[in-house]
Amino acid sequence: MYRTGNHQRAAEFVQRTSSESNMEEIGKAQQKVIARLIRQWISSDANRRQLRQLLDLPTDTDMPSEHRSLLDELDRKLNQ
Repeated sequence: MYRTGNHQRAAEFVQRTSSESNMEEIGKAQQKVIARLIRQWISSDANRRQLRQLLDLPTDTDMPSEHRSLLDELDRKLNQ
């Protein structure tokens, strides 16, 4: 990722905001900026992996087993 410092600060803000469940407290404009930034980050496989690791995103426990197995397979292929 380029401009690592800016991305790091933005990711920390997103993580802090998400973990504190304050998304409803920030303005709609800020939510749109955060959403646009995250969409930009996940536009490539490398950025998706880095973002997931950086934010320490939890796994969705309600995810159907076939989706979970597909993600597990993708992770195995990435780690080869």
